[in-house]
Amino acid sequence: MSVIVFSQPGCPACGQVKSYLTAQGVPFEERNVQADEQAWQELHDRGYSATPLTLVNGEEILGFNRAKLDRVLAAVAS
Repeated sequence: MSVIVFSQPGCPACGQVKSYLTAQGVPFEERNVQADEQAWQELHDRGYSATPLTLVNGEEILGFNRAKLDRVLAAVAS
């Protein structure tokens, strides 16, 4: 399973996503869009300007949407 979280400092929802994934034991790669120009460009190329954007095996989840995270993670795990 591949999980990527596009985030930035000072973003409460970003912290929620990362804390939730950690609590669920889901490893993820964090890409800080303020510190990494390439991460910002990838976020922008996907049509987004807000964080967090979480990719689970390529499926996009904007914001901290616990129900969608649970659904997508369950589908990937099965």
